[in-house]
Amino acid sequence: LLALDSVQEAVVTTVKDASDQDALVAYVITDEEVAILKDSLKRTLPEYMVPSWIIKLDQLPMTANGKVDLKALPAPDMEANQTAYEAPRDEVEALFCGIWEDVLGVSQVGIHDHFFFLGGDSIKGIQMASRLTQ
Repeated sequence: LLALDSVQEAVVTTVKDASDQDALVAYVITDEEVAILKDSLKRTLPEYMVPSWIIKLDQLPMTANGKVDLKALPAPDMEANQTAYEAPRDEVEALFCGIWEDVLGVSQVGIHDHFFFLGGDSIKGIQMASRLTQ
């Protein structure tokens, strides 16, 4: 994130997502749009290293010792990464969306939502594969 010209400050940490798995969340000071930041990161990082959430702040909260106060950072909106909802068009898409909802712990997954941006990772991918096999 700090390699991007538009980012003045950034900190990345983990949070527990809706299915109690660790997910990356980035807090940034920037004038750039979050979607543009994500696109830039997707071009340079593997998908699993792109934060599930990027939250813009006016300033990072600091402790009395001058370090970033991780406890004062706002929690991400767990469903904020969903795209405009488009319902499944057939039985197969409905099956996949339903499994995603269960595994990722989000409601109303649409056909254009992105698995990794909703908090998906390799472990959840294995859980999905197991569910599909069943």
